[in-house]
Amino acid sequence: MAPHGTRLPLRSLVSAAAFSIGWRHQAQRDNAAQTALAAATARTHRLEQRITAPQASLKSARGDATSATAAEKALTRAGTQVGADATDSVSDADSISSGAGSVTTAAGRIASELKTLDTYLTTTRRASSIPATSQASPRMSPGS
Repeated sequence: MAPHGTRLPLRSLVSAAAFSIGWRHQAQRDNAAQTALAAATARTHRLEQRITAPQASLKSARGDATSATAAEKALTRAGTQVGADATDSVSDADSISSGAGSVTTAAGRIASELKTLDTYLTTTRRASSIPATSQASPRMSPGS
């Protein structure tokens, strides 16, 4: 430091002025960088907040898609089973129809046999109710 009353050399003054200007310029750059960093950080936070909802929606949609795929597979299996059951039912219906035809034929034969039996019994009763004169039993008199 120069003694009181002496002048500082011009070179020192220029150097001090340059340092001061550089210091101020650096401080302004630091300040601008801090402002830009704060703005970038705020923008990053806003983008993160905006992406949170789509990410949650995407996760939910993926879950829904997985559930839908599982339901589709279950419906496909059920449809296949219904088709197999329907095929079995048609086969069973054909068998039942064939059996019903056999039962109908047998019922027709039985009805015919019953008609024949009825005719036979009716004819036999009439023939036995005609009194034969030589064969009439004393117990069986007409009107008793």
